[in-house]
Amino acid sequence: MRDDQNPLFRKIIAPWYDSEFLCGLTMVFMLLVACFGVLGIMVALQNAGYKTLVSLPVVLLAMSLYVLISLTIRLVRRKRGRFSKLE
Repeated sequence: MRDDQNPLFRKIIAPWYDSEFLCGLTMVFMLLVACFGVLGIMVALQNAGYKTLVSLPVVLLAMSLYVLISLTIRLVRRKRGRFSKLE
């Protein structure tokens, strides 16, 4: 009888694009995009001709915050899982 091909003691190998470094880099980039979106909202609200275009920076801000929050949750879960295995 063959051994189990998927033993329980194997560590999960995260792909390169899901590494902590690249997640952190993406979070910094999304923070800059969120700041750009906030500035876009402020400029659009200050100029009368651009008030109808305020939805574009709002969508940009919402999408960047969504990515930022989802990456933060992913990294927190990963860290919490790592610390629970040590105990």
